[in-house]
Amino acid sequence: YLIHRIIGIEEPNSEHPNERWFLCQGDANERPDRFPVHYEQIKGIYRGERIPFVGTFVSFMQSPAGWLCILLVISSMIATPLIEKKLKKESELRWQIINSSNAKVEQTAVTQEDVVQQVIDEDNEQLEDNVLSITRRDRRHFKQKLIDSSDIIQDRYEQVVALISRIQGIRVIEGKKQESFKKGHNPVARLTFRGKTLCILLALNPEEYQNTKYIFTDISEFKTHTLYPMRVKLTSDRQTRWAKELINDIIIKNGYTLLEEKVQPKTEEVPVEKQTVEQTVERIAEHNFLEHLKGTRGYRRSFGQRLRRSTKETKQRYKTVVDAIRGVDGVREIESDHFRTFRLKNKPIAKITMKGKTLNVYLALNPLDFKDTKYIFQDVSHVKKYALYPMRVKLSSDRQARWTRELLEKIFQTLTVGEKN
Repeated sequence: YLIHRIIGIEEPNSEHPNERWFLCQGDANERPDRFPVHYEQIKGIYRGERIPFVGTFVSFMQSPAGWLCILLVISSMIATPLIEKKLKKESELRWQIINSSNAKVEQTAVTQEDVVQQVIDEDNEQLEDNVLSITRRDRRHFKQKLIDSSDIIQDRYEQVVALISRIQGIRVIEGKKQESFKKGHNPVARLTFRGKTLCILLALNPEEYQNTKYIFTDISEFKTHTLYPMRVKLTSDRQTRWAKELINDIIIKNGYTLLEEKVQPKTEEVPVEKQTVEQTVERIAEHNFLEHLKGTRGYRRSFGQRLRRSTKETKQRYKTVVDAIRGVDGVREIESDHFRTFRLKNKPIAKITMKGKTLNVYLALNPLDFKDTKYIFQDVSHVKKYALYPMRVKLSSDRQARWTRELLEKIFQTLTVGEKN
Protein backbone atom coordinates (compact mmCIF):
# COMPACT_ATOMS: atom_id res chain seq x y z
CA TYR A 1 0.00 0.00 0.00
CA LEU A 2 1.01 3.60 -0.70
CA ILE A 3 0.14 6.51 1.53
CA HIS A 4 -0.26 9.56 -0.74
CA ARG A 5 -1.95 12.85 -0.15
CA ILE A 6 -5.10 13.81 -2.22
CA ILE A 7 -4.37 17.06 -4.03
CA GLY A 8 -7.40 17.16 -6.35
CA ILE A 9 -10.81 15.57 -7.11
CA GLU A 10 -12.32 15.21 -10.59
CA GLU A 11 -16.07 14.97 -10.52
CA PRO A 12 -17.90 12.71 -13.09
CA ASN A 13 -17.69 14.16 -16.61
CA SER A 14 -17.82 13.05 -20.21
CA GLU A 15 -14.65 10.99 -19.85
CA HIS A 16 -15.78 9.17 -16.70
CA PRO A 17 -19.52 9.85 -16.28
CA ASN A 18 -20.05 7.32 -13.49
CA GLU A 19 -16.81 7.69 -11.43
CA ARG A 20 -15.12 10.27 -9.24
CA TRP A 21 -11.33 10.32 -9.66
CA PHE A 22 -8.79 11.36 -7.06
CA LEU A 23 -5.45 12.96 -8.00
CA CYS A 24 -2.67 12.06 -5.45
CA GLN A 25 0.95 12.98 -4.79
CA GLY A 26 3.53 11.72 -2.38
CA ASP A 27 5.09 14.22 0.06
CA ALA A 28 8.59 13.22 -1.07
CA ASN A 29 7.73 13.51 -4.80
CA GLU A 30 8.06 16.66 -6.88
CA ARG A 31 5.18 15.82 -9.26
CA PRO A 32 1.69 14.29 -8.86
CA ASP A 33 1.04 10.63 -9.62
CA ARG A 34 0.73 9.82 -13.32
CA PHE A 35 -2.54 7.93 -13.00
CA PRO A 36 -5.58 9.03 -10.94
CA VAL A 37 -7.09 6.79 -8.27
CA HIS A 38 -10.65 5.36 -8.43
CA TYR A 39 -12.77 5.40 -5.35
CA GLU A 40 -12.75 1.59 -5.28
CA GLN A 41 -8.95 1.64 -4.97
CA ILE A 42 -8.95 3.59 -1.73
CA LYS A 43 -8.50 1.15 1.17
CA GLY A 44 -8.44 3.61 4.06
CA ILE A 45 -7.75 7.11 5.26
CA TYR A 46 -4.58 8.03 7.25
CA ARG A 47 -5.56 9.80 10.48
CA GLY A 48 -2.05 10.78 11.69
CA GLU A 49 -1.32 7.96 14.14
CA ARG A 50 2.36 6.84 14.07
CA ILE A 51 5.09 5.11 16.07
CA PRO A 52 7.64 7.84 16.93
CA PHE A 53 11.28 7.62 15.70
CA VAL A 54 10.81 4.32 13.85
CA GLY A 55 10.99 5.93 10.45
CA THR A 56 13.99 8.03 11.45
CA PHE A 57 15.82 4.93 12.67
CA VAL A 58 15.05 2.98 9.51
CA SER A 59 16.22 5.87 7.32
CA PHE A 60 19.47 6.15 9.32
CA MET A 61 20.25 2.43 9.09
CA GLN A 62 19.78 2.60 5.31
CA SER A 63 22.34 5.41 5.04
CA PRO A 64 26.18 4.90 4.77
CA ALA A 65 26.58 5.94 8.41
CA GLY A 66 24.12 3.25 9.43
CA TRP A 67 26.02 0.58 7.52
CA LEU A 68 29.24 1.76 9.21
CA CYS A 69 27.64 1.38 12.65
CA ILE A 70 26.60 -2.18 11.79
CA LEU A 71 30.17 -3.03 10.73
CA LEU A 72 31.59 -1.52 13.93
CA VAL A 73 29.22 -3.52 16.10
CA ILE A 74 30.13 -6.74 14.31
CA SER A 75 33.87 -5.95 14.55
CA SER A 76 33.62 -5.23 18.28
CA MET A 77 31.78 -8.51 18.85
CA ILE A 78 34.65 -10.37 17.14
CA ALA A 79 37.55 -8.37 18.62
CA THR A 80 36.37 -8.14 22.24
CA PRO A 81 36.91 -11.85 23.11
CA LEU A 82 40.37 -11.80 21.50
CA ILE A 83 41.46 -8.70 23.43
CA GLU A 84 40.10 -10.08 26.72
CA LYS A 85 42.03 -13.31 26.18
CA LYS A 86 45.28 -11.42 25.50
CA LEU A 87 44.82 -9.12 28.52
CA LYS A 88 44.16 -12.09 30.75
CA LYS A 89 47.33 -13.79 29.54
CA GLU A 90 49.42 -10.64 30.12
CA SER A 91 47.91 -10.22 33.59
CA GLU A 92 48.77 -13.80 34.55
CA LEU A 93 52.34 -13.34 33.30
CA ARG A 94 52.73 -10.11 35.28
CA TRP A 95 51.46 -11.72 38.47
CA GLN A 96 53.94 -14.56 38.00
CA ILE A 97 56.80 -12.07 37.72
CA ILE A 98 55.62 -10.11 40.78
CA ASN A 99 55.22 -13.24 42.87
CA SER A 100 58.65 -14.51 41.88
CA SER A 101 60.30 -11.16 42.73
CA ASN A 102 58.58 -11.00 46.15
CA ALA A 103 59.53 -14.54 47.12
CA LYS A 104 61.62 -14.61 50.30
CA VAL A 105 64.18 -17.25 51.09
CA GLU A 106 64.81 -18.02 54.76
CA GLN A 107 68.43 -18.75 55.65
CA THR A 108 69.83 -19.65 59.04
CA ALA A 109 73.59 -19.42 58.43
CA VAL A 110 74.77 -16.73 56.03
CA THR A 111 78.26 -16.88 54.55
CA GLN A 112 79.91 -14.81 51.84
CA GLU A 113 79.29 -17.48 49.19
CA ASP A 114 75.65 -17.88 50.28
CA VAL A 115 75.01 -14.13 49.99
CA VAL A 116 76.55 -14.00 46.52
CA GLN A 117 74.54 -17.00 45.32
CA GLN A 118 71.29 -15.66 46.78
CA VAL A 119 71.67 -12.29 45.02
CA ILE A 120 72.51 -14.02 41.74
CA ASP A 121 69.36 -16.16 42.00
CA GLU A 122 67.16 -13.18 42.83
CA ASP A 123 68.75 -11.20 40.01
CA ASN A 124 67.96 -13.95 37.51
CA GLU A 125 64.33 -13.98 38.64
CA GLN A 126 64.01 -10.21 38.10
CA LEU A 127 65.79 -10.10 34.73
CA GLU A 128 62.59 -10.40 32.74
CA ASP A 129 60.99 -7.55 34.68
CA ASN A 130 64.11 -5.38 34.22
CA VAL A 131 64.25 -6.03 30.48
CA LEU A 132 60.54 -5.22 30.25
CA SER A 133 61.11 -1.88 31.98
CA ILE A 134 63.92 -1.04 29.54
CA THR A 135 61.98 -1.89 26.40
CA ARG A 136 58.91 0.09 27.51
CA ARG A 137 60.86 3.34 27.72
CA ASP A 138 57.84 5.61 28.01
CA ARG A 139 56.83 3.98 31.31
CA ARG A 140 60.19 4.36 33.05
CA HIS A 141 60.53 6.71 35.97
CA PHE A 142 62.73 9.80 35.78
CA LYS A 143 65.51 8.19 37.80
CA GLN A 144 65.45 5.06 35.64
CA LYS A 145 65.70 7.14 32.46
CA LEU A 146 68.61 9.04 33.98
CA ILE A 147 70.42 5.81 34.85
CA ASP A 148 69.90 4.43 31.34
CA SER A 149 71.08 7.67 29.68
CA SER A 150 74.61 8.34 28.46
CA ASP A 151 77.48 9.70 30.52
CA ILE A 152 77.19 13.09 28.78
CA ILE A 153 73.54 13.52 29.82
CA GLN A 154 74.33 12.41 33.36
CA ASP A 155 77.19 14.91 33.52
CA ARG A 156 74.89 17.76 32.39
CA TYR A 157 72.34 16.70 35.00
CA GLU A 158 74.98 16.70 37.73
CA GLN A 159 76.25 20.18 36.72
CA VAL A 160 72.76 21.70 36.96
CA VAL A 161 71.78 19.91 40.16
CA ALA A 162 75.11 20.82 41.80
CA LEU A 163 74.34 24.52 41.28
CA ILE A 164 70.72 24.26 42.46
CA SER A 165 71.72 22.22 45.54
CA ARG A 166 73.96 25.06 46.71
CA ILE A 167 70.89 27.25 47.39
CA GLN A 168 70.44 27.44 51.14
CA GLY A 169 67.22 25.75 52.24
CA ILE A 170 66.48 24.16 48.86
CA ARG A 171 64.33 21.06 48.96
CA VAL A 172 63.92 18.32 46.36
CA ILE A 173 60.54 16.84 45.42
CA GLU A 174 60.96 13.59 43.48
CA GLY A 175 58.13 12.47 41.23
CA LYS A 176 57.67 9.65 38.76
CA LYS A 177 58.27 11.84 35.70
CA GLN A 178 60.24 14.79 37.08
CA GLU A 179 62.42 16.13 39.87
CA SER A 180 61.36 19.51 41.27
CA PHE A 181 63.33 22.01 43.37
CA LYS A 182 61.69 24.56 45.67
CA LYS A 183 62.90 27.15 48.14
CA GLY A 184 60.21 26.92 50.78
CA HIS A 185 57.02 27.17 48.70
CA ASN A 186 58.68 29.16 45.89
CA PRO A 187 59.44 27.17 42.73
CA VAL A 188 62.99 27.23 41.36
CA ALA A 189 63.43 24.55 38.67
CA ARG A 190 62.19 21.17 37.48
CA LEU A 191 64.12 18.48 35.60
CA THR A 192 62.35 16.03 33.32
CA PHE A 193 62.78 13.99 30.14
CA ARG A 194 61.04 14.54 26.80
CA GLY A 195 61.77 11.29 25.01
CA LYS A 196 65.55 10.94 25.33
CA THR A 197 66.18 14.67 25.84
CA LEU A 198 66.91 16.03 29.31
CA CYS A 199 65.04 19.31 29.89
CA ILE A 200 65.03 21.85 32.70
CA LEU A 201 61.94 23.96 33.43
CA LEU A 202 62.72 27.27 35.12
CA ALA A 203 60.60 29.61 37.24
CA LEU A 204 61.31 32.59 34.98
CA ASN A 205 59.12 34.81 32.82
CA PRO A 206 59.90 33.87 29.17
CA GLU A 207 58.89 37.34 27.94
CA GLU A 208 61.85 38.90 29.75
CA TYR A 209 64.28 36.78 27.72
CA GLN A 210 62.87 37.30 24.25
CA ASN A 211 65.45 38.32 21.62
CA THR A 212 68.36 37.18 23.79
CA LYS A 213 71.05 34.58 23.22
CA TYR A 214 69.14 31.95 25.17
CA ILE A 215 67.31 29.22 23.27
CA PHE A 216 64.17 28.14 25.13
CA THR A 217 60.47 27.33 24.73
CA ASP A 218 57.61 29.29 26.29
CA ILE A 219 55.25 26.75 27.90
CA SER A 220 53.30 29.17 30.08
CA GLU A 221 50.11 28.35 28.17
CA PHE A 222 50.06 24.86 29.69
CA LYS A 223 48.31 24.65 33.04
CA THR A 224 50.71 22.04 34.44
CA HIS A 225 53.71 24.32 33.79
CA THR A 226 52.42 27.63 35.13
CA LEU A 227 55.05 27.60 37.91
CA TYR A 228 57.87 26.71 35.50
CA PRO A 229 56.99 28.49 32.22
CA MET A 230 60.45 28.41 30.57
CA ARG A 231 61.80 25.12 29.16
CA VAL A 232 65.46 24.70 28.16
CA LYS A 233 66.69 21.54 26.44
CA LEU A 234 70.08 20.35 27.73
CA THR A 235 71.19 19.08 24.32
CA SER A 236 74.71 20.54 24.41
CA ASP A 237 77.34 21.92 26.76
CA ARG A 238 76.41 25.44 25.65
CA GLN A 239 72.76 24.87 26.57
CA THR A 240 73.90 23.54 29.95
CA ARG A 241 76.02 26.63 30.50
CA TRP A 242 73.09 28.88 29.60
CA ALA A 243 70.80 26.95 31.95
CA LYS A 244 73.24 27.59 34.80
CA GLU A 245 73.25 31.30 33.93
CA LEU A 246 69.44 31.36 34.07
CA ILE A 247 69.51 29.58 37.43
CA ASN A 248 71.86 32.31 38.69
CA ASP A 249 69.29 34.88 37.51
CA ILE A 250 66.66 33.13 39.66
CA ILE A 251 69.02 33.22 42.63
CA ILE A 252 69.78 36.94 42.17
CA LYS A 253 66.16 38.01 41.59
CA ASN A 254 64.89 36.19 44.68
CA GLY A 255 67.88 37.03 46.90
CA TYR A 256 68.75 33.40 47.66
CA THR A 257 71.95 32.55 49.51
CA LEU A 258 74.47 30.16 47.99
CA LEU A 259 76.43 27.70 50.12
CA GLU A 260 80.12 27.04 49.52
CA GLU A 261 80.80 24.49 46.83
CA LYS A 262 81.95 21.16 48.21
CA VAL A 263 84.87 19.45 46.50
CA GLN A 264 84.34 15.71 46.31
CA PRO A 265 87.49 13.67 47.01
CA LYS A 266 88.59 11.34 44.25
CA THR A 267 87.78 7.69 44.88
CA GLU A 268 90.18 5.01 43.83
CA GLU A 269 89.01 1.78 42.29
CA VAL A 270 89.12 -1.06 44.79
CA PRO A 271 90.94 -4.19 43.56
CA VAL A 272 88.77 -7.26 43.12
CA GLU A 273 90.60 -9.23 45.78
CA LYS A 274 89.96 -6.43 48.38
CA GLN A 275 86.29 -5.86 47.64
CA THR A 276 83.70 -6.36 50.35
CA VAL A 277 80.77 -8.77 50.17
CA GLU A 278 78.38 -5.98 49.05
CA GLN A 279 80.78 -4.81 46.31
CA THR A 280 81.26 -8.37 45.08
CA VAL A 281 77.50 -8.96 45.02
CA GLU A 282 76.88 -5.71 43.13
CA ARG A 283 79.60 -6.49 40.56
CA ILE A 284 78.33 -10.02 39.90
CA ALA A 285 74.70 -8.89 39.68
CA GLU A 286 75.58 -6.17 37.15
CA HIS A 287 77.65 -8.60 35.08
CA ASN A 288 74.85 -11.18 35.17
CA PHE A 289 72.26 -8.64 34.02
CA LEU A 290 74.42 -7.38 31.14
CA GLU A 291 75.14 -10.93 30.01
CA HIS A 292 71.41 -11.64 29.94
CA LEU A 293 70.79 -8.50 27.90
CA LYS A 294 73.36 -9.62 25.34
CA GLY A 295 71.24 -12.65 24.58
CA THR A 296 67.99 -10.73 24.15
CA ARG A 297 66.80 -9.85 20.67
CA GLY A 298 67.47 -6.28 19.63
CA TYR A 299 69.96 -5.52 22.44
CA ARG A 300 72.77 -3.22 21.32
CA ARG A 301 75.20 -1.19 23.40
CA SER A 302 75.08 2.55 22.99
CA PHE A 303 77.98 4.57 21.62
CA GLY A 304 78.96 5.73 25.11
CA GLN A 305 79.03 2.16 26.43
CA ARG A 306 81.15 0.96 23.51
CA LEU A 307 83.55 3.88 23.92
CA ARG A 308 83.93 3.24 27.65
CA ARG A 309 84.76 -0.42 26.95
CA SER A 310 87.29 0.45 24.23
CA THR A 311 91.07 0.61 24.60
CA LYS A 312 93.06 3.64 25.77
CA GLU A 313 94.35 4.18 22.23
CA THR A 314 90.80 4.34 20.85
CA LYS A 315 89.73 6.79 23.55
CA GLN A 316 92.76 8.99 22.83
CA ARG A 317 92.00 9.04 19.08
CA TYR A 318 88.40 9.94 19.82
CA LYS A 319 89.56 12.80 22.06
CA THR A 320 91.97 14.02 19.36
CA VAL A 321 89.22 14.25 16.74
CA VAL A 322 86.54 15.67 19.05
CA ASP A 323 88.86 18.37 20.44
CA ALA A 324 89.57 19.53 16.89
CA ILE A 325 85.82 19.86 16.23
CA ARG A 326 84.90 21.49 19.53
CA GLY A 327 87.67 24.05 19.09
CA VAL A 328 85.58 25.85 16.46
CA ASP A 329 83.03 28.39 17.69
CA GLY A 330 79.38 27.69 16.94
CA VAL A 331 79.71 23.92 16.63
CA ARG A 332 76.84 22.03 18.22
CA GLU A 333 76.81 18.37 19.19
CA ILE A 334 73.80 16.12 18.63
CA GLU A 335 73.80 12.99 20.73
CA SER A 336 71.96 9.74 20.01
CA ASP A 337 72.27 6.13 21.14
CA HIS A 338 74.77 5.10 18.48
CA PHE A 339 76.15 8.34 17.01
CA ARG A 340 77.79 11.65 17.92
CA THR A 341 76.89 14.17 15.22
CA PHE A 342 78.54 17.57 14.86
CA ARG A 343 77.09 20.53 12.93
CA LEU A 344 78.04 24.15 12.41
CA LYS A 345 74.67 25.89 12.54
CA ASN A 346 72.70 23.70 10.09
CA LYS A 347 75.69 22.54 8.04
CA PRO A 348 76.99 18.98 8.61
CA ILE A 349 80.58 18.44 9.75
CA ALA A 350 81.09 14.89 11.00
CA LYS A 351 79.43 11.87 12.56
CA ILE A 352 81.26 9.47 14.90
CA THR A 353 80.22 5.90 15.71
CA MET A 354 81.62 2.51 16.69
CA LYS A 355 81.46 -0.45 14.32
CA GLY A 356 82.48 -3.49 16.29
CA LYS A 357 85.56 -2.32 18.22
CA THR A 358 86.67 0.18 15.56
CA LEU A 359 86.00 3.91 15.86
CA ASN A 360 84.66 5.39 12.60
CA VAL A 361 84.31 9.01 11.52
CA TYR A 362 81.96 10.02 8.69
CA LEU A 363 82.96 13.35 7.15
CA ALA A 364 80.92 15.84 5.13
CA LEU A 365 83.36 15.70 2.20
CA ASN A 366 83.06 14.52 -1.39
CA PRO A 367 85.12 11.29 -1.67
CA LEU A 368 85.78 11.97 -5.37
CA ASP A 369 87.80 15.09 -4.46
CA PHE A 370 90.28 12.98 -2.47
CA LYS A 371 90.72 10.09 -4.86
CA ASP A 372 94.36 9.06 -5.46
CA THR A 373 95.56 10.98 -2.38
CA LYS A 374 97.38 9.83 0.76
CA TYR A 375 94.13 9.55 2.70
CA ILE A 376 92.68 6.11 3.32
CA PHE A 377 88.89 6.18 3.38
CA GLN A 378 85.73 4.52 2.06
CA ASP A 379 83.03 6.03 -0.13
CA VAL A 380 79.62 5.45 1.53
CA SER A 381 77.63 7.97 -0.51
CA HIS A 382 75.43 5.12 -1.83
CA VAL A 383 74.06 4.56 1.71
CA LYS A 384 71.03 6.79 2.25
CA LYS A 385 71.63 7.58 5.94
CA TYR A 386 75.18 8.73 5.16
CA ALA A 387 74.25 11.01 2.27
CA LEU A 388 75.41 14.08 4.22
CA TYR A 389 78.57 12.33 5.45
CA PRO A 390 79.75 10.27 2.44
CA MET A 391 83.43 9.77 3.48
CA ARG A 392 84.17 7.15 6.15
CA VAL A 393 87.55 7.08 7.89
CA LYS A 394 88.51 4.27 10.26
CA LEU A 395 90.52 5.52 13.25
CA SER A 396 92.54 2.35 13.45
CA SER A 397 95.87 4.14 13.99
CA ASP A 398 97.29 7.45 15.18
CA ARG A 399 98.12 8.33 11.58
CA GLN A 400 94.45 7.95 10.64
CA ALA A 401 93.50 10.25 13.51
CA ARG A 402 96.06 12.83 12.33
CA TRP A 403 94.71 12.63 8.76
CA THR A 404 91.16 13.03 10.08
CA ARG A 405 92.17 16.31 11.74
CA GLU A 406 93.55 17.51 8.40
CA LEU A 407 90.28 16.60 6.65
CA LEU A 408 88.31 18.43 9.35
CA GLU A 409 90.38 21.55 8.71
CA LYS A 410 89.42 21.33 5.03
CA ILE A 411 85.74 21.13 6.02
CA PHE A 412 86.01 24.21 8.24
CA GLN A 413 87.87 26.12 5.50
CA THR A 414 85.10 25.29 3.04
CA LEU A 415 82.39 26.38 5.48
CA THR A 416 84.23 29.63 6.28
CA VAL A 417 84.62 30.49 2.59
CA GLY A 418 80.95 29.70 1.98
CA GLU A 419 79.85 32.07 4.78
CA LYS A 420 81.99 34.91 3.39
CA ASN A 421 80.52 34.44 -0.09
